[in-house]
Amino acid sequence: MKRLHKYLGFGALGIALTLPLLGNTPVLANLQEVGANIAQIINRPKVELNLSAHKKMVKTDQLGKEVVTYQDLGAQATVLPGETLRYQLESKNEGDVAAGNLTLSQPIPSGMTYLIGSAASNNNSVITYKLNDGYERPADSQEFEAEPQILVEVLQDDGSVVKEIQAAPAEAYAQVRWEFDTNLSPQSSLKATYEVVVN
Repeated sequence: MKRLHKYLGFGALGIALTLPLLGNTPVLANLQEVGANIAQIINRPKVELNLSAHKKMVKTDQLGKEVVTYQDLGAQATVLPGETLRYQLESKNEGDVAAGNLTLSQPIPSGMTYLIGSAASNNNSVITYKLNDGYERPADSQEFEAEPQILVEVLQDDGSVVKEIQAAPAEAYAQVRWEFDTNLSPQSSLKATYEVVVN
């Protein structure tokens, strides 16, 4: 039994050494492909996101001029109706390669109304908005638009009702999206902000 096992061991070794030589280096090609895939996984961008909220504070200085600051709310905070909050998304590339086609999207929190025109970023971005369900939209509307519009029924002098296109009201906004047209280099970051009013 030992002798048979000994011959099978040498035979298997001989087959293992012969196979790579017979196939015009298919094993080497597969190993190179696997190595390239591992390198791609290792060199992928690693983008970390951080969301923070700040309460807008308006004070008057000694000259009577309004000074606006933002107080970090931390994990738990109490806010009152009518107060303005600024949400900030910070995105940092912790990887070794640039991150391209970066898109950030943030819903308008429940119980709050978007402050139209407040969305901004520190890099070039295209800012678009999605509306809440329940608003009739023009037929050619997209899901996300820079200036969303709705259809509104307007009573005419003769008693008829006509649908007119109007700018969407602040309460119709459901989501803000930033699409960045530049790559996020390794170890660099970008910020996107928007403001809401507490209902």
